[in-house]
Amino acid sequence: MKKIFYILPIALLFVACKDDEPVETVEPDVMPAATTVGANTFGCNVDGKLWVAKNADTDSAEVVVDGTYDKGTGDFYLTAVRQDLSHNNFERIKIYGSGIFQTPDLPLTYIMTVEHNKVYGYLDFNPAAGGCGHYYHNPSAPGALTITKVDTIAQIVSGSFQMDLINNDCDPSGISITDGVFDLNY
Repeated sequence: MKKIFYILPIALLFVACKDDEPVETVEPDVMPAATTVGANTFGCNVDGKLWVAKNADTDSAEVVVDGTYDKGTGDFYLTAVRQDLSHNNFERIKIYGSGIFQTPDLPLTYIMTVEHNKVYGYLDFNPAAGGCGHYYHNPSAPGALTITKVDTIAQIVSGSFQMDLINNDCDPSGISITDGVFDLNY
């Protein structure tokens, strides 16, 4: 019986002194890779700061990307949302394109212009976070939307983008969006 009392504390000592396994941390704010598999990812730099579509109330950085594509008209709508609970704020970046068709010539780059509502984008957010709330496509600084994949069977549209947005009633009056990538399963 005495042997058990001597062995038990020694066994507990080894268990208690065991080194804990290192915990791997995942950084949710990482630019998504430029994929073409319908991963529902969206990321860009807004005035040089990383912007990734996600919910703020999850550790998994669940992505909030939605869109549609009409193969008959070539109309393409893409909305990405980022939630910031610290400011009770929802930010949305939206891109609209018309005349975007599945073709073997991909990738194709479309100039972003508000003329005839062909291809354009905008950013809006909850004004409760401060600021004026909306920035629209800057007609004097065309951006670009590059479509790298359109697959109407698997329902995937992927690509990259950059654009300048403006609202003269805001300070700052302009926003630059660069290095944008998306991979949508619609």
